[in-house]
Amino acid sequence: MKLAIIGSKGVGKDYLALKTGYTKFSFADVIKRHAEETVPEIKGTDTHELKDVNIPGIGIPREIWYKEAQIKRDKTKWWYFYELSIIKLKKLITKTENIVITDIRNWKEFYGVKDLGFTCIYLTRPQVENFTGVDYFIGEFVDDIDIHFYNDNSIDFLEFLENIKSKNI
Repeated sequence: MKLAIIGSKGVGKDYLALKTGYTKFSFADVIKRHAEETVPEIKGTDTHELKDVNIPGIGIPREIWYKEAQIKRDKTKWWYFYELSIIKLKKLITKTENIVITDIRNWKEFYGVKDLGFTCIYLTRPQVENFTGVDYFIGEFVDDIDIHFYNDNSIDFLEFLENIKSKNI
């Protein structure tokens, strides 16, 4: 099963991805690797536990990645990173059928993974700012999202996870 999970920071995307046991793919990996070339001290910090930890004298890895992601504003470079990511994703699809993506950030990435057969899940959650950059672009293709799940940390979320793992969604 190929899943693309969309949502704001803190809604449970990484948790859901981890619990599926699927191979994780990230469009941001190309940018993270580029940032690691610039700031080698952040290498290996792209885990759930470390991405928001301050490295003395260096900074917080997530913030460094965000700064690096500003490259996306230069459309030529953004296209390059996007196309490179799609090539890597297509290669991964040939190796495994269970893939999860947790960082769809714009319509091009969204429709790119839809064209590759991904099921797109939009997660929201109470007490989470649901009007971040991700949520602004959701309105452009809300009718094309396959599943909208409201994660309130209840048993429903665990059942939802089990349904994904058993491919009953």
